[in-house]
Amino acid sequence: MRSALLICASLAVLLALGLLSGSCDRGSALQTQKPASGKAAGFSSRPALDGGDARAWLTPRGNAGDSGYCAAQLKLPLAQTPAWSYKYSAAQFSEFAPASIVHYNGLLLIGAECPQVLGLDVKSGQKIFQRDVYAHQNLKQEKLVNLFIHPQGLLTAGDDRGRVYCWDIEQLAAASPAQRPVPPLWLSAERVMLYAGCVAFGDSLVTYGSGNVTTLAIADGKQQWQYPDLLPLSLVDGIVESQDGVIVRWSLAGDVVALNGADGALLWKLSLVSRPFRVVTDDARARVYIPTSDESLQCRDLHSGVLKWSYSWRDLVSDADRQRLAREHGLERVVVWPADIMVGPNGVWLALASGDVLSMAADGKPVWHVRLPTPLFGGLAFANGLLLGEVYLGEDMLRHPRFGPLMGPFNPAPPDWAIVRNASASELKSGMFFRFAVLDLRDGHQLDSFEVGAEPDILPSPTPAGEMIVFGYRDAPGTGRSVILSYNWLQGGTG
Repeated sequence: MRSALLICASLAVLLALGLLSGSCDRGSALQTQKPASGKAAGFSSRPALDGGDARAWLTPRGNAGDSGYCAAQLKLPLAQTPAWSYKYSAAQFSEFAPASIVHYNGLLLIGAECPQVLGLDVKSGQKIFQRDVYAHQNLKQEKLVNLFIHPQGLLTAGDDRGRVYCWDIEQLAAASPAQRPVPPLWLSAERVMLYAGCVAFGDSLVTYGSGNVTTLAIADGKQQWQYPDLLPLSLVDGIVESQDGVIVRWSLAGDVVALNGADGALLWKLSLVSRPFRVVTDDARARVYIPTSDESLQCRDLHSGVLKWSYSWRDLVSDADRQRLAREHGLERVVVWPADIMVGPNGVWLALASGDVLSMAADGKPVWHVRLPTPLFGGLAFANGLLLGEVYLGEDMLRHPRFGPLMGPFNPAPPDWAIVRNASASELKSGMFFRFAVLDLRDGHQLDSFEVGAEPDILPSPTPAGEMIVFGYRDAPGTGRSVILSYNWLQGGTG
């Protein structure tokens, strides 16, 4: 998954030549999509960008191992106004907010559950291209999902029919706007993926579908091997891969399977009684971390699955408090779910939906623990701090089937945030309000905060890119637009 195209230079040439595309004319007839002949010339000789730093953010969590760690430093205090913004409507790009924002060497690639890919310049927010990439017939029913980048500059994605596509980013940017759709380097011949996701690394793309873990050659899409998993797709939660080629797949049923990336041989398998929240690989220590619904974090050997240590956070909320919160919120029981786990060279950090944050040493002992006054929904670690997403739920959102049981018991009285103080009564009743807190890696004390100014209807997810952190979400209610905002919050961090 790692590569270094000189995208910035290429984009400058494209800008000079005037090869920026406008919005596609959606009424035009589209021809049946055919794969491009041959693979991208020379892509295999390009240097690789492994992700997880300022040069590339290849997956929603940065790299193939889902570390949630970026090697750049946060630039403090955080700028409170965006460096640039980009808005679009259904007619211009998509009716949906961005579902995927990934970054490669100066180019942001955005997917929004539609048949197109949008490319923006990281520094300026200028549109570099907007390409039809999917042979669609019905825009309401067919869409592209889950963008991932291979380290050597290849964009991979799945569609809602379970097929996997691969494009060369340089060729995609250079294609004529009249070429609709832009043919991929290859297109999988069978349904191998849906929303379970995939990961592209080394010579392969690894994905799940049709009851199998499948690897496709990144050069031509041909199947390399399959592991007959036999789990229903609805139970599979995700797939990660370490830099030395260990593939780990986990499921909602509690199954965790580790495979040899070279041949698909089974390395180890777990049948947990609790649901894994996420699996993260730690390449530096050859470990894998598994936070689960029984309120514990397991650290296991990456290659054998042997348990190194485990840590339970159940005592952070007493049984008496759990019983009281369950009564107050009409719940059968209260579970403190993990909100996120981040793994970096200097530690492991665990964020909980209750607002608790823990820094863990390599031997599993807590280094520090702090509790924020509002529930947490996610976060990223940087070289000098944690960027953690806080949320305050309005009254109606406490009854939301997803957010209510997860965060409702820990929802405080209205916090002293400007976006809450200035909200109307109806907004306070039905809204969700977001803030990002920055905590010091050394002791967890708060360094800064940033309130999300718009009112998104989805949880905002940050994408590090160059000197920027980029967010994408729905614009203010009633506008019919989505917005991408970029803040100049990063410095350094080139790997």
